[in-house]
Amino acid sequence: MKKGIIILSLALTMGFSAFAQFTDWGVRFGLGAATISDDLLTRSPVCAMDLGGYVNYGFENTAAFWADNLYLQLGANIVRRGARFEQVWELQRSYREGFYHLNYFEIPVLAAWKMELPFAEAEHYANLYVGPALGVGFFGRIWDRHVTPGFPQTSVNYDTYESQNRSDKKAFKHMRRFDISSRIGIGYKHNTLTVDLFWEHGFISLMKEQDVLRTLDAQSTENNNNNNNNTDNNINPYTGVNNALVLSIGYTLPLK
Repeated sequence: MKKGIIILSLALTMGFSAFAQFTDWGVRFGLGAATISDDLLTRSPVCAMDLGGYVNYGFENTAAFWADNLYLQLGANIVRRGARFEQVWELQRSYREGFYHLNYFEIPVLAAWKMELPFAEAEHYANLYVGPALGVGFFGRIWDRHVTPGFPQTSVNYDTYESQNRSDKKAFKHMRRFDISSRIGIGYKHNTLTVDLFWEHGFISLMKEQDVLRTLDAQSTENNNNNNNNTDNNINPYTGVNNALVLSIGYTLPLK
């Protein structure tokens, strides 16, 4: 379903672009809350950030009823995502905590619809946006601390900020660098001022992680580990994807 939404959005965007022309450009800056959805983690948000520019493609010359309202928006942004997390296994007396601070270069490709609001003064517009965003991680920090008394192995007990290996603190040494997400947003425009609220949801699990519960069980039951070694390696218990809610303000100017 998620892949179908991305493919449909890209197909519509490329199909309409043959009839499009540049209409205006703009810049925007936004802050909000970013988190990572994962069923196994208790998480809390970190500060999300979006900074970038965009160009709009309009269809004013197209002989269609939607020509004055529909447009495409292609952007280039620097974004910040991530989360704080905590994980507790009471029976194993195991505790994990940390954070991800992830920075991406992101290209959103959005289909947008604008409507002029019924105000006495002209140039008040409401906007709706939807489309995919492609991201490439270029810098990030990670803190991951795990404590399990009775298991001295470094695979179970570790702290990336205490490690002698500097790469342990670099997020994209552990996490996938490429991300695909969807953007859904609403906006308001008056003259050159814009205000936008975006919700972004990722589709790609950020990393492949070993299941700690399986690791503990394998260490205590060697025979079980031998019987299930192949199948365990194919299971990724980490389901975390990026999510962010961002409120931004911007400035836009016409290109014609």
